[in-house]
Amino acid sequence: MIKDKEATRAKILAAVGTILSRHGFARLGVNSVAEEAGVDKVLIYRYFGSIEQLLSVYAEENPASCGLPPLAWPTRERAFLPSLITSTLLRDQLEELRRRPVAQETIRWELQDSNSLTNLMATVREKMAKEYLARLPFDMEKHPECDLGAVFALLHAGISYLVVSAAKLDYYQGIDLKSARGWKRVEQAIGALVDGYFKTHESPSADQKPTHP
Repeated sequence: MIKDKEATRAKILAAVGTILSRHGFARLGVNSVAEEAGVDKVLIYRYFGSIEQLLSVYAEENPASCGLPPLAWPTRERAFLPSLITSTLLRDQLEELRRRPVAQETIRWELQDSNSLTNLMATVREKMAKEYLARLPFDMEKHPECDLGAVFALLHAGISYLVVSAAKLDYYQGIDLKSARGWKRVEQAIGALVDGYFKTHESPSADQKPTHP
């Protein structure tokens, strides 16, 4: 009996992920979940109470699929180069997000409404940004004009938008969102922008440069 209940519960949760991946939040409801799982909708209310609670449980038990990918911090010599760390983290986020249809759908829905998954996404995003700024080997006190948080947020938002747009758009500003070459262009742009920003702020300013007689 307990095994049957656990199996049914697992099927219901799996159905949530399937619907979100294929159709998005607009199609998510008790009837559609019951149909996808092949169970009576009464069981959804019995095991989860409501569609909102079902979504909350799904978010808690599937953070890897519906949330943003965690930061995969570079190792060894890379860990001492702020520009390489930043570009590596952003590129990895781009690659991982493209593999996660539920996370993409959560980002789309976040622009329209909030729920357990969008709240999880927001929490993970803020935690990720704080971890990045706390661990980055860059002396913020020496460069108070350097707002790395804003730069990281801007680039990450751009990455997220391009990834979720790829479901409906073939091109964005001339970038082919359906081809490997198009995404390679995005990756190269990330590296160029990050490198340029750090070089600008790591270079001595005009009044600090030595003068020659």
